[in-house]
Amino acid sequence: MSISPATEATTAEQFHEDYAGLRAELIEGQVVELPPRSDLNSLCAGLLLRAISAWDLLHQAGFLVTTGGYILSRDPDTVRAPDGGYIRRERVSFPRPYPYGDQVPDLVFEVVSPSDRSSRVYAKVGMWLEAGVHVVWVVWPETQRVWVCRTGSDLSVLSRSDTLTAEEVLPGFALPLEELFGALE
Repeated sequence: MSISPATEATTAEQFHEDYAGLRAELIEGQVVELPPRSDLNSLCAGLLLRAISAWDLLHQAGFLVTTGGYILSRDPDTVRAPDGGYIRRERVSFPRPYPYGDQVPDLVFEVVSPSDRSSRVYAKVGMWLEAGVHVVWVVWPETQRVWVCRTGSDLSVLSRSDTLTAEEVLPGFALPLEELFGALE
């Protein structure tokens, strides 16, 4: 649902000032309100963050990210927020830009709700990859599938019997999807 006037594009700065606290994203200058996440989606995102965090405790190679916004494009501005992700330490500079980062994470994941349209999911994955994200995990809890999307149109579809990895960002990370989806039952 778009809540900004269609005739005037909202900038990232206006978006932060006028819509802070609202669960929304800015897509090509239009503010789009997002519904609250389902309990299942929230639990799934938490489990993924916990698995990545456990890997990072051993490697201390970067930072977990949650629902913070990232500027994916300008004029018109697009600010999107992943359900979670990871950015390698060598790519992080301080102080960080305020209010939104312009350097996207290396890995992001999105947990899909039953109400999400596939076309919107595809579009969001495309935006992340175009902005420079190396790996996008799209988790479908209802069907127990995960899309692993990489730059160059590389797509793998994993099922419950597979293991989730992202060697180029999280070397040695392996999450059996049986553990992820089993924990949600």
